[in-house]
Amino acid sequence: MKRPVFRIKVADSDQQLKLMTTLLYSRTEDAYDAGYDEHKQYCKTMKKSAFFAYFEKNRDSWRAK
Repeated sequence: MKRPVFRIKVADSDQQLKLMTTLLYSRTEDAYDAGYDEHKQYCKTMKKSAFFAYFEKNRDSWRAK
């Protein structure tokens, strides 16, 4: 299995980590949805659509259970 390479810069990785942590520790579904929208917008702005597509694919696999 070949892992995707997203080429995220160190400065960008700090922001990605912050956004992902916000999602992970969301206390409510509304807070999760707000964090999800913020992360989606960040990826769109920073042209990281491949990263977000990977995140969304894997997010959907655990949310469906």
